[in-house]
Amino acid sequence: MGLKKIFGKKIYRYDLLSSTMEKARELAEKGGEEGTVVVAESQSKGRGRWGRDWFSPQGGLYFSLILRPGKKKLAKPLPILAGLSLKKAIKKITGLESRMKLPNDILINGRKVAGILMERTDSFLILGIGINTNVKEKELTEFSGVSLAQLTGKKIDNEKLLREFLQDFEKALFP
Repeated sequence: MGLKKIFGKKIYRYDLLSSTMEKARELAEKGGEEGTVVVAESQSKGRGRWGRDWFSPQGGLYFSLILRPGKKKLAKPLPILAGLSLKKAIKKITGLESRMKLPNDILINGRKVAGILMERTDSFLILGIGINTNVKEKELTEFSGVSLAQLTGKKIDNEKLLREFLQDFEKALFP
């Protein structure tokens, strides 16, 4: 069976949002389709698990994806599938090997490069991902994070990384 190509058919892009998760939730509540993606260049109130702040300065890749699994119980652990797809996308775009620190972090050399967040309601699910792609080193130092650009010495193409992730994640979810 071929790829359904529903992820990323509709993409909303913003320079600044309080949170891609909040915007995706708002769109989902208004009937936004499965596969809709909300992308921000930076977030003023990005968040991680347990309501923790997710530092989201200019230069990173921050996005949320609307999923509509319906009432059926999902047999696949979405954050783990998302993490594996993200690892593959990072490897393909940068050549870097990463590892998952369960339940929701992607690390390279023991330093965090990405985080995954999932929120579910009765009618939809929002999967949020934040990746330190081109964030300046001085902005990450106090958070013990690292950016892909720091590790490769090259600017990362956020659009290409987003596309790679969406393609792989859709294949994993709908084989």
